[in-house]
Amino acid sequence: MLKPGANIDRWVIDRKLGAGGMGEVYLCHDSSDPEVRAAIKVLNLESSAENQQRFLREAKVLGDLDHAFICSFLDYGEYPAYIAMELVEGQTLTDRIAERGKVTVIRALEIVRQVCEALSYIHARDVWHRDIKPENVMIRPDGWIKLVDFGIAVQKGGQRLTMEGGVAGTLPYIPPEAMEDVEPDPARWDLYGVGVLLYEALTGTCPFQPLKANGKVDFRAAWVQKAEAEFLDPGEEFDEPVRKLVRDLTASDPAKRIRSAGQVGRRLQELQARLTAQLPQMKRQEELTPPPAPVAPAPVALAPVPPAPRRSALDVALGALGGAGITAVGLVVVAAVIALGWWFLRPSEAPSLVEARVTASGVSGDVQLFGRIAEQHVTGQAGQPLLFTELSPGKHDIWLAAGAECETLSCPGPDCDACCTWTIASRTIESSGQEILLPLTQPPELPVRELRLTVAGSIGSAGEVRLGDQVAAIKDGVAVLSGESLGEYQLQIDLGRCGNGDAGCTATDSCPAGCASVVETLRVPCGAGAWRGTVDVDAPDAPKTARRGIRTVEPEGIPAEELPEEEEKPAELAAKSLVTTADFGTWVDGHKEWSKRKAAGSDRADGAYLQDWSNRGPPAGVDARPMLYASWHAAKAFCDDRGGLPSAAAIPKARGYHEWRICGGEPCLLRSTAEVRTQVSPKQSSEQISFRCVF
Repeated sequence: MLKPGANIDRWVIDRKLGAGGMGEVYLCHDSSDPEVRAAIKVLNLESSAENQQRFLREAKVLGDLDHAFICSFLDYGEYPAYIAMELVEGQTLTDRIAERGKVTVIRALEIVRQVCEALSYIHARDVWHRDIKPENVMIRPDGWIKLVDFGIAVQKGGQRLTMEGGVAGTLPYIPPEAMEDVEPDPARWDLYGVGVLLYEALTGTCPFQPLKANGKVDFRAAWVQKAEAEFLDPGEEFDEPVRKLVRDLTASDPAKRIRSAGQVGRRLQELQARLTAQLPQMKRQEELTPPPAPVAPAPVALAPVPPAPRRSALDVALGALGGAGITAVGLVVVAAVIALGWWFLRPSEAPSLVEARVTASGVSGDVQLFGRIAEQHVTGQAGQPLLFTELSPGKHDIWLAAGAECETLSCPGPDCDACCTWTIASRTIESSGQEILLPLTQPPELPVRELRLTVAGSIGSAGEVRLGDQVAAIKDGVAVLSGESLGEYQLQIDLGRCGNGDAGCTATDSCPAGCASVVETLRVPCGAGAWRGTVDVDAPDAPKTARRGIRTVEPEGIPAEELPEEEEKPAELAAKSLVTTADFGTWVDGHKEWSKRKAAGSDRADGAYLQDWSNRGPPAGVDARPMLYASWHAAKAFCDDRGGLPSAAAIPKARGYHEWRICGGEPCLLRSTAEVRTQVSPKQSSEQISFRCVF
């Protein structure tokens, strides 16, 4: 075990977070920037070759992934072998079920929808998780999930990994065909795990866990149960479409199982919209149904008193009144003592939970809505109320966003697309069935953009780019494709003489002579004008170089002809740390115009500005943390006397947090992935955005 203060490369250990069969996990900070924290997984030195292979695989897989619902990869080292990952606050779905029991239907569907979005993303990149289970789904305090543990994930062409002679994975979530002498469909493997996870969330119980007399799981009996079960069914208490979804995900015959995570996601959205309309009526019927009358307990025969019994509190009270010589007055006193003790020791009553229906006014047509209250995320369509259940009575912040794909992004936040509109409001919710109407701006129609892709390495080689049914020739290193709207697309870039079966052959080093072919995922952002990007492809038979995927040449959403002039790029920015909460709090004390109330009232900050701060300043215990929940306007004002905000080109680059920067005098956001976003609201505040000054 490593001690606090010890170093793992550039990381300094703060404390141990946990341990497993392969190693230990530590909370660490970056030695050059203490505000940057990470969870470091360290492999045991005596680990088997198989575990070392699994560890390397997890590092490789995570390094290629970047998605809001997947735990981010930060770093990797070999001596000792470690993986640095994003530090995710919250609890696992397993812990959530253990603490509070089964999950409400609406919430369970939303959790699974987010899991399916993550799976759709990795499956499109020929990566399969193979260990989908509640323990690997982290639920953050804001309700978003993070999919973790890619230790047994596989990529296309990768070796199948087994554990101790068996199949890798966790027994209840492994599909029945995994034990057969065939290679299972990896996508349907993951979706089977999703189905079991949904069943467990809805019922609060994990299936396929028969126990032996010693209390341990009987694995042989579990496989027999799994082989004999045609499917899982959560029971008649659930709506039939919900039951059918679980059955279709857990069908023992893989041919009868749902084929793709995207298909599951679409069915989940339909279910959420349907239940949003149905559930309030069901709830009202439950509330109108009187509880059953209490049944008097049957008389209990008293057993003979054993010799020298232990004296209970009642014995002590009786003894104080003279033992057997109990008078009527004594009985009254005893009763009073018992009643008084019961009053102080009685279990506290849980507060009654309420529900609310939130409707967005000003939004119409075929527009998708996304709402959040506390940890609940609900999606729906314009014109339909969003139903939030099991809320504690009191004041709540309500987030609403509208637009295509806005439900996958954090609005407001650095990942909120330009085609989304959003609002935040605080409302007091006191009783069930409360109707809340919030104004929201109609999102813009999705524009169609011309795609101009520069293919590095293609000069002198004939080639073409394929996007769906489109085929564009590469001329002078550039391919021009007709308009596409916001979304993700698969691009195939072929150089030289490639056949129909050679797609993506460069990745597996299997291209025939005279051919180079790569397949990349392209995300077309919302915006106007031509989208410009570049992709690295080695010319046929040229020495192979490291590929970096598709890179956006322009900041997303801004046409090239409208790009602001770049500021002069400094060779180096003084390595100032991120502004701390204490620094900002001291500054606000002397600049009352930037208090929480006045900044929001003057339209220089949104409703999330200085979240959790009181009138006297930030909450206790956070003084040394990076300043979060500050708008760009506030960050710029703070830095005006400290050299200003740095440009997006200045260093150090953002690590751990996104950072407010300045681009040509306008607000921009430098993301932790080094991407620059220029279409941002200078009023938005987020737990993911910090800032630093030039000096």
